[in-house]
Amino acid sequence: MERGKFDIHFEQNGEEGILSVVFGEVTHPDLVGFEVIKGEGFDAHASIGFPFMRATVTDFPTKGFRTLNAFIQTTQSKFYDAVDDMMPGLNEKSIDVAPFFRDKNIPFYSFGFPASIFSARHSDIRTFAKLNREINTFLVTLPNPGNDDWVECLAAFSWGFVEWIDERGRHNVKVHSAKALNREHWNNSLELLQRVYPNYKFQRASVANER
Repeated sequence: MERGKFDIHFEQNGEEGILSVVFGEVTHPDLVGFEVIKGEGFDAHASIGFPFMRATVTDFPTKGFRTLNAFIQTTQSKFYDAVDDMMPGLNEKSIDVAPFFRDKNIPFYSFGFPASIFSARHSDIRTFAKLNREINTFLVTLPNPGNDDWVECLAAFSWGFVEWIDERGRHNVKVHSAKALNREHWNNSLELLQRVYPNYKFQRASVANER
């Protein structure tokens, strides 16, 4: 079920484009199709109540190869041993890519002319009492001879959720509303990106005039 949407303006190759983001809550597993990427044995109902997101470049005046871009997605997962704990028992930062791309050393979640992205979440609390997961999604340039093989952040937004087990043993989920981000969040991800993908050139964003 859709809960909200917003637009982010960006610039690429001297042209201004619009990235349209739609986010919401999974109300039925058929709306996601996890069986395609998870295979048999995955309980698709584990996604009910969790967030989904779709982002598309909806207005871009340029054509052809000049529209080529991609998405990179990072996650920060804080696992708590008790619901009221202030400090997580485990703090995981990772780059969210499909297994095929990971095996080929590709950091991109998706790419295209221009790129679009769909992503959704499911329960992942493991043996902990609470999980707070923030996903940062970055629209980026795809490295090519025209940009000297740099990966540059064009736009950014975040979304996520909290899931926890209460004192009665009931499972709860709260979806975070998606929101646009300052590209400083991209800069904060560079250490992780460069460590995991040392053969790529990730460009630091200039954020002096951003809010």
